[in-house]
Amino acid sequence: MIQSMLTSMLTILFTKNSWYSMILFVTFSSGLMIMFMYMSSISSNEKFYWSIKLTITIILILSTLILTKMDYNFLFKHKWMEQMMTLEENEEKKAISKIISSNKILLFFNVTMLILISLVSISNLINSFEGPLKMTYGKMKEILMKINLFWKLIKFKFFFKKKKKEKKKK
Repeated sequence: MIQSMLTSMLTILFTKNSWYSMILFVTFSSGLMIMFMYMSSISSNEKFYWSIKLTITIILILSTLILTKMDYNFLFKHKWMEQMMTLEENEEKKAISKIISSNKILLFFNVTMLILISLVSISNLINSFEGPLKMTYGKMKEILMKINLFWKLIKFKFFFKKKKKEKKKK
């Protein structure tokens, strides 16, 4: 929650628009609420233990933030994106340079890393075949068969109604 608030505040500072940061904050907070509900429904009162994966993830995030801060200072001094834009007059490059300009590059990298981390965590949650929110193959096959039967029944009723209308017309 704190990270989403900080990201929203940084977005307001860099873009000078509040609508984008509001949408970002609402999206992050709703995602956090959904993840909190999911985790509270499947986990009992268990103690939290540090794992090697968690430690490596935290180290990677911190090192990425440090490296982006260092790259940000370098890019801010040299303004390479504005120089590229003046060399070649291309509309696509101008549009991209507005997104990835020197004063917004840190925000761009941080949001990209945040999206990447959330993608990995969500794919790990979905990939498990255990827990209340994941169906097994047998249940999924049964549901698909019921859906298929339902569609066949609808087609049959439609075909039957069509034949009745044809008989009435004759």
